[in-house]
Amino acid sequence: MLFAYADIDKDLLEKYISMPDSRAKVDSLLKLGKIYYDSLYFEDALITTRDAIAVGEKIKYNDGIVLGKIQLSEFYLLENDIESSTNNLLDAIDNFDNDDKNDYKLQCEVFLRLAENFRSAGLFDNAIEVLTNAKKLAFTNKDTLYLAHIYNLLAATYFEHTNIQPSISANNSRYYAEKAAQYAKKIQSNKCYVKALNILGLISRYKLKDNKEARKYYSIGFYLARKYNETNILPALCYNLGVINEDENHFDSVRYYSEFGLKIADSLRKKDYVGLISKLL
Repeated sequence: MLFAYADIDKDLLEKYISMPDSRAKVDSLLKLGKIYYDSLYFEDALITTRDAIAVGEKIKYNDGIVLGKIQLSEFYLLENDIESSTNNLLDAIDNFDNDDKNDYKLQCEVFLRLAENFRSAGLFDNAIEVLTNAKKLAFTNKDTLYLAHIYNLLAATYFEHTNIQPSISANNSRYYAEKAAQYAKKIQSNKCYVKALNILGLISRYKLKDNKEARKYYSIGFYLARKYNETNILPALCYNLGVINEDENHFDSVRYYSEFGLKIADSLRKKDYVGLISKLL
């Protein structure tokens, strides 16, 4: 089996493979799978992560299995294979430990990722259904952070939903984005707050036709994302600011935001924003 892996961390791999089957072995293999993926050894990352899942199934370590499925779904998603990503998340649901009341965070995580995949595929009703289940879990456990994440994704889903009345789309997306911002500020989650600001900017621009309000939300979000190093949201904010400045013929600003956003999108391997921002440039 060792010949299937890349040469990096070979000693570490041999150490983990020789460990007795245990939760520690599962967790170690999952970490190594992430190392392989970050080092661009995709096939080795898949093999190592699947080994971790196999050990988890053997010792009935449900959380390890779910974490492994989440990791596989992430790898596939980053390779633009949304179908394989979604299938792994659906498999993860079959391994939920419903007798463990502390397991709700892991379940919320799977639901959020699954809803994001459904939203990306245009399956908006499926996304809303999954998010409703996640919202019930978060409410039951009074988890404000997960509620902020869930409301942000509900806002994005209703914003993009094309098969419902425009007024419902606008009202629902704004309601959930404002709720997300409210919860995020309450618990001082910069990540959730900046995401909510970006969605509020989109709603202002495309649903309410208010570019001035949109620019305000985008600009505050951009400032906070840079201040608190929330780099994952910066390509989206840079693109949205670039588009608004293009509409208003502020081409120096278009270049500034586009070049800034493209550099980050490329470093994060966000191929969709690399394409969008490149086209804008």
